[in-house]
Amino acid sequence: MTDKLFKASQDEEAITASIEDLLRDKIGMSGGWLSFSDYMNYVLYEPEFGYYNNRSEKFGIRGDFITAPELSPVFAKAISNELIPMLSEMKNPKIIEFGAGSGILAKNILKNLLEHKSLDIEYKILEVSAVLRERQKKNLNKYRSMISWLDNLPSQPFEGVILANEVLDAMPVNRFVKKKK
Repeated sequence: MTDKLFKASQDEEAITASIEDLLRDKIGMSGGWLSFSDYMNYVLYEPEFGYYNNRSEKFGIRGDFITAPELSPVFAKAISNELIPMLSEMKNPKIIEFGAGSGILAKNILKNLLEHKSLDIEYKILEVSAVLRERQKKNLNKYRSMISWLDNLPSQPFEGVILANEVLDAMPVNRFVKKKK
């Protein structure tokens, strides 16, 4: 019964095979082992076959999961209500969102913030997935004049807020670190 619930498409099978081949090659080139963070980085972010870079649907009813912003604008409204008093006290407020997914959270936050006319906001998105960045640009077209995309963390201090919704679990990490003493 369960084999029918989670049947992978031919495209998904091909992506999986490509990632497996890549991992075998990387393990072979590194002497038979691969750190957990490197493994996670390849599986999630490899430019062609990584989960967040391949063309398969990720979010929503046709995707693998649904996040709160995809379900309802209420989540963005709650965040906006907290942001408005904070941002109002800043001279040049910026919002930096890590891993904006489809861009729906940014879209709804900006919609809510624009209703508060005294705010002049600069919204930045740090997105490592080229595929998701394309999707964000489509979904956020109405707000493009307020948004820019970053390739790296800002090198200079900034005044503002950092948002990261459902992204920490998608950041490659080291599980163990061996230090010489």
